Amino acid sequence: PYDPDPDPDSGTHEITYSLHPHKGNWKKAGSDLRAWELNNPLTAVVCGSHKGELPGSHSFVGVEPANLVVTALKQAEDGKGLVLRFYEGHGKAVNARIKFGWPVKEAIETDLLEQQVKKLKPSKNPSVLPTGRGVFGETARGVITRGLK
Repeated sequence: PYDPDPDPDSGTHEITYSLHPHKGNWKKAGSDLRAWELNNPLTAVVCGSHKGELPGSHSFVGVEPANLVVTALKQAEDGKGLVLRFYEGHGKAVNARIKFGWPVKEAIETDLLEQQVKKLKPSKNPSVLPTGRGVFGETARGVITRGLK
């Protein structure tokens, strides 16, 4: 018997796959990014024109280098700020450069339970955060930003 599905291989199954021919290894070719894009397609929402403070084009957050993968930008569980979650996907330690699209009053590095690891200096934009090795090494990081300057 299987749990939670007692009959897992019956019925119609739908799968999606993609071929990504490339030179070199998967890291240089960006195969991990292509896979992420396939499994998480961008959803556009059309709305009418309205007044607002933001420009016609705006980025809420930018993360470099390219081997860092943003998995979430969400409200903190305590409701006091935003959490940026990301991980390093190529198995090498790097310095994360994080640029927020708003002035940051306070920035805190967290674990996945949003418990403080250390306070960051948000005076610079982009902020630089050393990351450990990802993939089979260190796990994901979170950054909580609180309030606007």
